[in-house]
Amino acid sequence: MNLYLVQHAQAKQEDEDPTRSLTSYGTECIRRVAHYASRYLNIDAERIIHSGKKRAIQTAEVLTDELKPEKGMEQGQEMNPLSGPWGWVEQLSQLEENIMLVGHLPHLKRLAALLLCQDESKQFLEFQEGGIISFCKNESGIWVLRWMVRLFRNLLSVSPAGVHCDRTASKKQPGDLCRNDQPEQTGLEEYHREDI
Repeated sequence: MNLYLVQHAQAKQEDEDPTRSLTSYGTECIRRVAHYASRYLNIDAERIIHSGKKRAIQTAEVLTDELKPEKGMEQGQEMNPLSGPWGWVEQLSQLEENIMLVGHLPHLKRLAALLLCQDESKQFLEFQEGGIISFCKNESGIWVLRWMVRLFRNLLSVSPAGVHCDRTASKKQPGDLCRNDQPEQTGLEEYHREDI
């Protein structure tokens, strides 16, 4: 199973727009990330699930337009910024389809920490507004960080990973964690300039 976590793109401040819709910069950034992802990253999400807040809906709409998930997009439960992550850990343990969650911090950071380390206090991943973080669950049921894509100063940064917390006595190597999930690049980071 593949899972993609996305923090909503840059939104307006509440005093400027009480509904916190995306800024024009936020819309452009998520459009570029989504376009790149659809062309180069082979994202296979069957559904895109958002929190229901305007900034997450708008982010999910751009991703849906580019990625064209088979089952479209829908609103999920327990995805607000301060929602506990345990409900999603339970749901993900029962799902077999590949999904993308579009939400907020700190919820997404806590969920990622639980999936990778079974400890929500181990929040070592740096989310970015409008970035995508890809995970897979291997045959042993262990969640693994596959890659991250972010936009930085008009450059798209793709970071291959293969990271997990060693919760078992397994001697598996990172490349063994998920079949066919590792990018072919061998560098820690690869930058791609996209003029779109």
